[in-house]
Amino acid sequence: TMTFSEFGRRIRSNESFGTDHGDAAPLMLFGSCVAPGFVGNNPEIPDEPEVQEALPMQYDFRNVYGSVLQDWFQIPEETVRQILYAGYQHIPIIQGCETVNSTGEAAAPIEITAAPNPFINQVRVSFACGNERVRLSVYNSIGHEMAVAFDKTLPAGEHQATIEASDWPAGHYYLHLQLEKGRQRTKLLVKSR
Repeated sequence: TMTFSEFGRRIRSNESFGTDHGDAAPLMLFGSCVAPGFVGNNPEIPDEPEVQEALPMQYDFRNVYGSVLQDWFQIPEETVRQILYAGYQHIPIIQGCETVNSTGEAAAPIEITAAPNPFINQVRVSFACGNERVRLSVYNSIGHEMAVAFDKTLPAGEHQATIEASDWPAGHYYLHLQLEKGRQRTKLLVKSR
């Protein structure tokens, strides 16, 4: 999912009921294939901005769109340049979600199981991988990383991990499995003790 605004905004309203357009606006991407983090610099906003004061644009929205076209839809960079504009610059915002392998065949789905789920104190996680780097982690509902079970290269085959959650509050959590060929996420529920 990508958010966008058809025009930027100024820091402070000019009290014109909607025409305080500017040069910059935040653009956010959400999803399991989006590279985590923040791209660009945090804006410096003065304590008392003038009505006409605006933030400078850091990335042309066409670079964001083009990067999604190139990395998600596998459109060649030269084609993206022809479609959008000659000054297109790739931004690494999509990662780990190849849907087609190099032979053109559909990639096998990534499967992960967690049992029991819901659970009270611990959950056992099972998954398979090739000989590849694996990161298995759990996040709470506000995006705070609660645990990392694996962050290393594992041999090909079936793997299991037990995640201890006895000190976590009851609620929803998200189990993330990141492999070199993609990622998978599943919801966990810690029950009240």
